[in-house]
Amino acid sequence: MKIRIVALTVIGFMAGTIIAGCTKTTDTKVEHAKEAVGEVKQELKDAQTDYLADWHAFKIDAEQKLDANEKRIDAFKEKMKNVGPKMKTKYSKDVAALE
Repeated sequence: MKIRIVALTVIGFMAGTIIAGCTKTTDTKVEHAKEAVGEVKQELKDAQTDYLADWHAFKIDAEQKLDANEKRIDAFKEKMKNVGPKMKTKYSKDVAALE
C-alpha cells in the first residue's frame, strides 16, 4: 500500500513538472516567434529600400548608355554622308550593330 501511494505521488509530481515545463516553453516559443516576425518585417523593409535604390541606379545607368549609343549612331550616320561606297557599307554594318 505504501509503495502504491509513493508511486502515485512520484508519478503525479513528474506529470505536474512536465505540464508546467511545457507551458513555459510554449510561452517562450511564442515570444521568440513574435520577435522573429518583427525582425523579418524590418529586413523586408530594408530589402525593399535597397531594391528601389538599385533599380534607380540601374535605370539611370541604362538611360546614359542609351543616350551614348544614340549619339554614336548619329555620328556614324553623319560620317556616312561624306564617305565613299566601301566605307558606307562598313558604317552601315556598324550602325546596324549599334541599333
